[in-house]
Amino acid sequence: MKSKVIMCPICGEHHFTSENDHEICRICGWENEGFGTDGFFPTGANHVSFHAYKMRYRLLKRIDHTYRWISKPDLWNQIDSDFEWLPAPVTTSHVHSELSMDSVAHVAWFYRWRGDQIVRATYEGILEVNISIPRGEREKAESIYDSLKNEIRVMHAAKDYPDMLNKFADEIKERYQPFLVEWDGTFD
Repeated sequence: MKSKVIMCPICGEHHFTSENDHEICRICGWENEGFGTDGFFPTGANHVSFHAYKMRYRLLKRIDHTYRWISKPDLWNQIDSDFEWLPAPVTTSHVHSELSMDSVAHVAWFYRWRGDQIVRATYEGILEVNISIPRGEREKAESIYDSLKNEIRVMHAAKDYPDMLNKFADEIKERYQPFLVEWDGTFD
């Protein structure tokens, strides 16, 4: 009987020998842990969401088309080196809020009085999304908050590639489309 070949969901170049075998892709570094292509939730071994990981890999291939995780792991860390999050001024209206060090990005997680939660993310006028999550789904809101921070970190690393930056912004808007709401910042 022929064994099932599982293609790496990030790079599409490596074949895993079985599902959930925790093998690490030699091309992109994705660990085949069996979680994770739903996109919003950071996975255990890979530490970031599927979409943030895939965005980062595509950017690395753009920076260096010969990029292979196994031979150039330091390039991976370079993306995070020039972007840090700092706590934003605290108000009673939100759970978490952080800004990038140079204030090009802001991600906040708010509770509104009528019951829903809003995760708001902005990046230099290119991206502005307001995502509504029912109040009882705190874990989902927290995961989306963390995922957006990682995705915006990758966007910032792509700032020298405007075509990628706009594409990443469009992909984020499309991915969160079912949850997007208009919001003026008031807490009705």
